[in-house]
Amino acid sequence: MRTRFQIIKSLAFVVLATMLFTGCKKDSTTTDSIVGTWTAGTPTFTATVGDLTIAQYFTDVAGLSAAQAQQYTALFNLMMQQQFTGTIQINADGTYSATLGGSPETGTWVLSADKKTLTITPDGSSDPVTVNIVEMTSNQMKAEISQTIQQDLNGDNVDETVAIVVEMTFTRS
Repeated sequence: MRTRFQIIKSLAFVVLATMLFTGCKKDSTTTDSIVGTWTAGTPTFTATVGDLTIAQYFTDVAGLSAAQAQQYTALFNLMMQQQFTGTIQINADGTYSATLGGSPETGTWVLSADKKTLTITPDGSSDPVTVNIVEMTSNQMKAEISQTIQQDLNGDNVDETVAIVVEMTFTRS
């Protein structure tokens, strides 16, 4: 059985590997409006394991006390926030470069016809990330990413369903 810290590290890694990085746009303007450099604000996110919140998972499955679960949840939240800090440069030629969480990334992007969905594909990946554009003004974008994955978090050879929703506001630099 995995240690408690290994479980939180596994959960954070799964979330980060699945979510990758985000870039954004919205609905009432042309694709040109998305082009530019955007700085990520503080993200908010919700993560569940099955029907449990992260804190409930830590107490009910990982066997932590309520105080320990609160500490691990705070650590998980901090790790996630650090991974979504940085900038993304969206280029007119359909490419992007990002440095989020201190890690550089490049790839391509496509904006849906209704300008409400941005699909980004990191170089070397066949798994695109779908970003829902909640709102966009001339210098601010609000975006949301939802992902559901299957992963054995606690070493019992049974995959847990991990669902994550990240909401983030970007400001044009």
